[in-house]
Amino acid sequence: MTSIALSPAVWNIVARNEYRNHTLTRKVFGGNAGAACYFLAAVIFSFGMLRNVLYRHALLQQPHELLLPQPWNTLA
Repeated sequence: MTSIALSPAVWNIVARNEYRNHTLTRKVFGGNAGAACYFLAAVIFSFGMLRNVLYRHALLQQPHELLLPQPWNTLA
């Protein structure tokens, strides 16, 4: 649950820091803005995939009941 809630906040903080201070570009990638951009995109995409997996797992753990009997449930 924490990953689902905190992922967008972490992306926002890191992206704002990069926009204002260019921390990734200057300090991590030595001035290579393209590499920093691709790295940030890969991190955001990876955290998004992790969040989707955890969200799907949480949904599948929920109990569920059919509202209609089987043939009517499929038709509806």
